[in-house]
Amino acid sequence: MRIIKKSWKQFKRSYLKNSVIVHVAILKVCVLGKKISTFAMKLLEQMNRKIKLIWDFRGPNGLKTAEHHCVHLNEFTAIEKLAFHEINVQEITEYHSIAYVIVDEKDMLTYRDALKPHRGAVAP
Repeated sequence: MRIIKKSWKQFKRSYLKNSVIVHVAILKVCVLGKKISTFAMKLLEQMNRKIKLIWDFRGPNGLKTAEHHCVHLNEFTAIEKLAFHEINVQEITEYHSIAYVIVDEKDMLTYRDALKPHRGAVAP
């Protein structure tokens, strides 16, 4: 039981510092065959969220512009060797289209700082 308490303290302390240490602490708890608390499960879910970074394009040529933007998003991910789940275009209305990329939350800052999306949302 003492090991569990130590791991849990390590888990709480390290969550804000480094996600790798968090995974190590959770693995220690899982390997010992003990239950992970609901707090730990919520933190894990937040760490594994997918984020949708969105660029808006408006006007009669918005769809074509969004499609062209997707080409550049694909080039960026290839050059930087970054992981992503999906890069696509969505036509909202005739005069409003979006280009988006869905990434893991851990990679979101890299994409955000380099590409400056117009907005973001938690992906379904």
